[in-house]
Amino acid sequence: MIPMNANDLTPRRRDVVVSVIVFAAALAVRVGYLAQISDTPLFAHAIGDAAGFDAWAARIAGTAEHDDEVTAPGFTEQSAPVYPYFLAAVQRLFGRDYWRMRLVQAVVGALACVMLYWAGRAFAGRTAGGVAAILLALYPPAIYYEVQLQKGLLALTFMCAMLWALGSAARRPAWWRWLLAGVALGLISLDRENGLVLAAVLPVWLSMYLRQRAWKARLAGMAVFLAGAGLALLPAAVRNWRATGRFALGTSNIGPNFYIGNNPNAHGAYMSLRPGHGSSMYERTDAKEIAEEAMGRELTPQEVSRYWLAKSFAYIREQPGDWARLMALKWLRVWNRIEIADTVDYYMFAEWSSLLRRLNRVLHFGVLFPLAAAGVVWSSARRRDLSVLYVVVPTLTAAIALFLVMGRYRLVLVPGLLILCGAGVAAVPGLWRQRRRALLAWGLVALLAGALLANWPLRSPAGQAAAARTNLGLALLAQGRLDEALNVLSEAVRIDPGIAEAHNNLGNAYRRAGDNEKAVTCYREAIRLSPEMAEAWHNLGGALAKLERTEESLAAYRQAAELLPRMPEAHYGMGMQLTALGRHAEAVAAYREAARLRPDQAAAWNNLGNALSRLGRSDEAIEAYRRAIELDPHLSTAYLNLAGELADAGRTAEAADNLRAGIAAGADDTRLMEMWRRLGEEAR
Repeated sequence: MIPMNANDLTPRRRDVVVSVIVFAAALAVRVGYLAQISDTPLFAHAIGDAAGFDAWAARIAGTAEHDDEVTAPGFTEQSAPVYPYFLAAVQRLFGRDYWRMRLVQAVVGALACVMLYWAGRAFAGRTAGGVAAILLALYPPAIYYEVQLQKGLLALTFMCAMLWALGSAARRPAWWRWLLAGVALGLISLDRENGLVLAAVLPVWLSMYLRQRAWKARLAGMAVFLAGAGLALLPAAVRNWRATGRFALGTSNIGPNFYIGNNPNAHGAYMSLRPGHGSSMYERTDAKEIAEEAMGRELTPQEVSRYWLAKSFAYIREQPGDWARLMALKWLRVWNRIEIADTVDYYMFAEWSSLLRRLNRVLHFGVLFPLAAAGVVWSSARRRDLSVLYVVVPTLTAAIALFLVMGRYRLVLVPGLLILCGAGVAAVPGLWRQRRRALLAWGLVALLAGALLANWPLRSPAGQAAAARTNLGLALLAQGRLDEALNVLSEAVRIDPGIAEAHNNLGNAYRRAGDNEKAVTCYREAIRLSPEMAEAWHNLGGALAKLERTEESLAAYRQAAELLPRMPEAHYGMGMQLTALGRHAEAVAAYREAARLRPDQAAAWNNLGNALSRLGRSDEAIEAYRRAIELDPHLSTAYLNLAGELADAGRTAEAADNLRAGIAAGADDTRLMEMWRRLGEEAR
């Protein structure tokens, strides 16, 4: 049998072979990366947004565990839904196993590389597509983000699909290609909502691109494209209408997100609405509480969003110069080489993975952007074919910069930039043969200018390293790895002593270790750095209480309650210290407020009963104890307190029945049986 030469392959078979090679290479790299990080503390322990998506997906798939502490959004109106539903499907098929979930995402990421090959081929030929696909297969931020339990994976994948469909439709217009491109855009918008801005500009591009065709053909193409986008968005809009009675294409948290990126203290990256509330679990509640406190009434999600939008627009009107400088900074951040972190840090994972670290030395955004800039110049002969990229990339850049910048947000730009890279590389040999030295030189100028812009030192990874280690320390604490948590959190403080959250969390670790003196020192430093950080005041109160410094503890809890009136833990702590000081009437007020803010807190009702009992208000105490038992049928102290109160009131039989009910409910406390026997003897 004569061996087949590569030249014997038909163009279609050659494309298939290239696709298989690209897929295999991309998947191998991603699996290798997963193997290197599989024993790290954050591999099987989701934090921040990832924890929210994981919990939400588990509720959809029916794989939720009872110990899930993250409250997942109930409606698509509250958070872009496509990734949680994708993750739910993965969990339903393969279980809630982090290796399997991440492996499926690695497969999807490898498929995105194949789609990018076909997209690049459609825009600028096979060489351009091959270069773009190989670069994406080896691009370290893509490898990192694609296996995180985050939305970046699908935004990247759907963008590759949309560019493939647009490139194919541009070469061979057909209604179904425009439809697929629109569907892909709709899916992008369900993952990254600011992607919806493309629905306004792409029909305009389509009309100009097809200007040689009849106006009816152009209008039909635009209509089909928009219909495809609407088809993808419709299920989410219907779900919003059924859940909230409001027909909306997007979520209701656009206002807080816009404010985070556009306010007098904004710096282009993420910032919390309240000091110390950097976790995503606080975003929605903080936005609602602050808005309601300002307006003096309860607000709907839409009213909360409008409140924050109004604050942002007021800032823009009052300080236009400052806002213009902020926008310029955000544009630069979008193009900068640094992968700006939110909860977890790309550079920390690069420390754990030699593969990621080595790839990052030669291929990062600071390399990608200049290559794309040069590609625009070198591929100018194909400018009509590539014109859609000249629309998509700047439009998405503006959409990102208008809000805030994170590394994973700009991942959606990467496919378009890589196609420009591939088109430029593919064009260079022809330009050299044609002796078009001037165009080659201008491309080098663009390369150098892009390199200068993308590698300008805007933000040091050291600051991110401290925040990342703070979050890592919290994850280690949650896993019970106390010594490691102390080391990591201490390192975070050493890297950047100016982060209040790092000192606060180090204090939590010292409290867990039983060293309350060191904890107090940490909390006081956190408060010095951020005096309005209610959590640090609350934690200080707890540490001082352990040291029996009751008056100081009460003052700390009181300060926490003043800063964050809706913080039930602060009022509960005040009640504990007021009780210790014998100020039972004030303790009653504190416990009532704690119970009002968190009605399901059995301990608050139990302690409220104790304070009422000490004031001689027996009937009210009995009701408080009953409420505590109703909330937690296993709370033995509530049964004991209720029985004692009933017995003191001469209701011995009722007290005995209460104890018997506690024993039957499984309240694990030998004192219940002892007291029940004693009451029986007294009755006899």
